[in-house]
Amino acid sequence: MYFNIRMEEARACILVLLGAPADGRKEMIALADGYRESEPSWSSLGLDLKSRGLTLPPKAVDVL
Repeated sequence: MYFNIRMEEARACILVLLGAPADGRKEMIALADGYRESEPSWSSLGLDLKSRGLTLPPKAVDVL
């Protein structure tokens, strides 16, 4: 998610990670600030989830 507030050149965004259990409900897994949906931003979020106990890697990723 991006916001139209531009106080500097860097384009900040909010990374939102959703998951769906077998019954199909959507659940928010993580919410974090990032920079342009970059690989380092997503990697940082993934490492944070791993440190908090996430053991299964995502099966599919969809960027909204």
